[in-house]
Amino acid sequence: MDYGVDKFNAARHDTRTQNWLNTLVEAGLYSPGTVVMGGGYFASPLIQYAATPELVKWRDGGRLCLAKGVEITDIVDIQKPSEKALDNAATPKLHTVAAKLVLQATDAAPWLEKANVQSELLGQLTGWKFQDGKLQKQVPDVFGLRDGQWATGPVYKAELEKQYASAQGASAGQGKTVSAAMGGGLFAGLAKLFSFGGHPLQGKWHMDTGSFGPFGSAGQSASLGVSFTFTSDTMEMGGASIKCNFEVNGNRVKVTPEGTAESYIFEMRDKNTAIVDLGIFQLTYKRVQ
Repeated sequence: MDYGVDKFNAARHDTRTQNWLNTLVEAGLYSPGTVVMGGGYFASPLIQYAATPELVKWRDGGRLCLAKGVEITDIVDIQKPSEKALDNAATPKLHTVAAKLVLQATDAAPWLEKANVQSELLGQLTGWKFQDGKLQKQVPDVFGLRDGQWATGPVYKAELEKQYASAQGASAGQGKTVSAAMGGGLFAGLAKLFSFGGHPLQGKWHMDTGSFGPFGSAGQSASLGVSFTFTSDTMEMGGASIKCNFEVNGNRVKVTPEGTAESYIFEMRDKNTAIVDLGIFQLTYKRVQ
């Protein structure tokens, strides 16, 4: 919903929206709902909620914020270093180590201390937990060894891409070109290896339409399932787990099962809604976990 408006009207039969707003009333973000009459020829009663000064402090445009910022406070579950090969044989092996970053919110909202508010709001956030007054989340990351120092995945990835671009420019100045295969393999491998925090599809999804469509799976034709569970590198459907490559580009996630050239694009409309465009129609999936 748009938290940028100062008054929000809910239909009397819309108990789901009312329950959510009543939780925000308990948090002190809205005043209790009052009955007003809607406009038009067929006016009907509505439940109107008005924003409080507390909401003004915790909204950013149309978004509701639970904290003022996020910082990395620790690195845990550090694994043994290993060598990882990228997708293309022409690219060098990289020294990497997998670990988890502990993200912690700074200046978390005080109303998260209320048990019911905490339960309802954190239910909308994947992986975040509130304990001992701290809002935290652990996300997987891969560190790369660069110039004798361990660099976080995004930093190392950016440095390697910069080196490739420089080499490409230098070769072009000498009338040469850097192998396109090397470039493709490098970027595909980096995207796969250094995908910070995984991809936004991780979790369980359920179709909220009755439509189905074809989906390529391990070289075979199957139906796009009613339910999916995505991990960082697999797709589980109908009791089967399929290894997949995930490429994130803005709000789009390209899912390609290993062993097939077929892929599908999931467009993230928001954190809990994903759309698959099959040309003649679209499938809408909602996050259920």
